[in-house]
Amino acid sequence: MINQDQLKALAELDELENVRESGPFKTLIGEHKPSGGTILHVKDYLHSYDAIIPLIQKQCGDNTQSTRVKFLNTLRQLIGVNKPTNKVGTPLVSDFDLIVATPFQLCEALLRATGKWKE
Repeated sequence: MINQDQLKALAELDELENVRESGPFKTLIGEHKPSGGTILHVKDYLHSYDAIIPLIQKQCGDNTQSTRVKFLNTLRQLIGVNKPTNKVGTPLVSDFDLIVATPFQLCEALLRATGKWKE
């Protein structure tokens, strides 16, 4: 997925509707469902922990065990691509590797876990 499509999909997960480009710099904006359609700028999920972490918390909350498991398994797979493997070929991904995942990696894992990722 290109970055613009990822941002739109993440904004939809964050309860924004009608996400579109606006202005000369093609800033992404959307209408916030819970506040009755207030126009908001789309957060920079791909580069900011302050944007993506609350969205992960929202999507992987208390009642979403399967999403949480899918998210962590997907994140391990994404991070494991560049890691050494054990004798059976499983990438050696530590808990520390998960903690220091980049916002970009977190975004891709969340989109894949929620079924929003498009090849």
